[in-house]
Amino acid sequence: LRYAFDVQWPHSIVIPPSAVAQYNDITVFLTQLRRANSAIQNVSTARWTEQIRRAPGNGLGGPVARRFEPRLKCFISSLYRYVFLRILDTEWETMLESVDRALTLDDIRSAHEEFLNVASRQCLVSPDPTWTLLAEQIRTILAVSCEYFACQLSDGSISEDDASRLSATFEDSHEYILRVLNNKLDVGTAAPEVEELLS
Repeated sequence: LRYAFDVQWPHSIVIPPSAVAQYNDITVFLTQLRRANSAIQNVSTARWTEQIRRAPGNGLGGPVARRFEPRLKCFISSLYRYVFLRILDTEWETMLESVDRALTLDDIRSAHEEFLNVASRQCLVSPDPTWTLLAEQIRTILAVSCEYFACQLSDGSISEDDASRLSATFEDSHEYILRVLNNKLDVGTAAPEVEELLS
């Protein structure tokens, strides 16, 4: 998945070709996150039919699925809110304020570059080693969310075999993520965003 951005003059004065490549990476991650969030939400809305609501178990599946689904939903929705609020709200507003205060073109470039660097870290596309370690595991969990929805049966449930397989993948990735983030905090080399991810 790739996006093409054609930055015309005079915007190209502030947004160089290297920034376009970063924007592409950020947009790809945001698209993957939105898709995963939509998928896990659709698992619930698919059960809103009268037939499923009246059926035994309300389409929630067996014990593994009942334990796993809330954990997956919590992780995806928390990551979704964290990333979109930080990038599309807080950091974007911070950049606009910096641009408004800018007195020179270099000040505007610096404000944009700072926003892009922060956004790259939030979207795990920064060259920073911490985010590189986390990126693959986060994307694995996003894929689990999409596959969980794809495995949903006509009665709204997920088979125990599928739930067990996806749960094991999720737990492995989740444990790895927590281990990396906690290690970064323990040695005091974590970026400011790391503590927010663990809260």
